[in-house]
Amino acid sequence: VSAALLGDATLPVEARLLVLAANGSEPELGAIRAALDFRGVPYDVFVATQQPALTASRLGTATHGLYQGTILTSAALAVGGASTLSAAEWAALADYEATFLVRRAVLAAWPDPALGFGSSSQRDTTAAPLAVTCTAAGAAVFRDVNCGAAQQLNGDVAYLAAPVAGAPLTPLLADGAGHALAAVHRGADGRESLLLLFRNDPNRLHSLLFLHGVLGWVAGGAYLGERRID
Repeated sequence: VSAALLGDATLPVEARLLVLAANGSEPELGAIRAALDFRGVPYDVFVATQQPALTASRLGTATHGLYQGTILTSAALAVGGASTLSAAEWAALADYEATFLVRRAVLAAWPDPALGFGSSSQRDTTAAPLAVTCTAAGAAVFRDVNCGAAQQLNGDVAYLAAPVAGAPLTPLLADGAGHALAAVHRGADGRESLLLLFRNDPNRLHSLLFLHGVLGWVAGGAYLGERRID
């Protein structure tokens, strides 16, 4: 990537999203595909264990990007504890996002201290549903959600952690103890990532509620697809 092109907002990108999965069996893949298909959003799916290595040419040219946003089913795209992307593939993805100012969403993130999260714990929200509310920043992202009322995370694991002081994190959803269940991270290179610290599934109500806001955010506010009222 040419240093002269890094972070150039004038570089054109296609009105299309790229979804990256580890092996294609993640429930998050089904959840985001359901939201994308419902809205008629153009997208491609890259399954790391089933396709050739992710390269810069797969994402675009030096001056034209093929994707307006990227969506990862999980933070590491791991299978058996090991990432399915090589260091070179992760670098190609990060370079693309930095060059074209493309946002990333992670549908099953964990509170990595390297990103600015403090100590963490896990909660099984199947056994004990977790009430969350939108922050002011979250209300601007989750515009289709009734942010005037608490919503529930119900099903599978959620991570409980709060940002440390001065961390480059903007919480979007929080529980009553101040844990950030969704947050935007801004990296030193200017890249932005929306992190959901809970699992998602096409049959979970919280996935139906929040993933449409995730799509709007990762597309940079542009509405991709068709509006529907059912």
